[in-house]
Amino acid sequence: MKAFHLIPVVSLLVPAVAYAQPQADSVEDSGDFDHHVAAPENNVELSVATGYTQGAGPVAGNRSHLEDLSGPGGAVALAAAYRIDPTFSVGAYGTFAKYDNGDQLDNNTDVLGASAGLEGIAHLRPERSIDPWVSVGAGWKGLWLNPTSGKATSLQGLELARVQIGVDYRVSPEVSTRSCRCTY
Repeated sequence: MKAFHLIPVVSLLVPAVAYAQPQADSVEDSGDFDHHVAAPENNVELSVATGYTQGAGPVAGNRSHLEDLSGPGGAVALAAAYRIDPTFSVGAYGTFAKYDNGDQLDNNTDVLGASAGLEGIAHLRPERSIDPWVSVGAGWKGLWLNPTSGKATSLQGLELARVQIGVDYRVSPEVSTRSCRCTY
């Protein structure tokens, strides 16, 4: 049995909203866009995102490239994390995507993708309203080619390194918006 390898998908998911439990006196009154806020700690953070996604790279051996099988698409991501301290969070993520057909597929073929895994997140400015962050994770990834007639194809594999960068903006003590999430 031959193994199939999937190349990481580049995606841009916006907007995302994260919710954390509030802390007393957690936001200073300030007219500045980038102002001091009390950093969350020992909180559960939930995130929902949607946006554009596009795969690239060889699928396996002498087979097609991912961009020949799937075109651009839309994605939805869900994540839950526990903020250990102001700087670090650990959590789990799940994504679902629907892609346009690539050049090598019949127009009546559905192209679907999904992933799930664990991640660690480092917040670079946890005590500011503008908080850049980096996450590193690993998990499972799948791609399904489902024609209206004929046999469906399933390509699945491990996502050994999932790296994301982004920026949170705290709009209130409980809510932040994730203005950019780029996944590699």
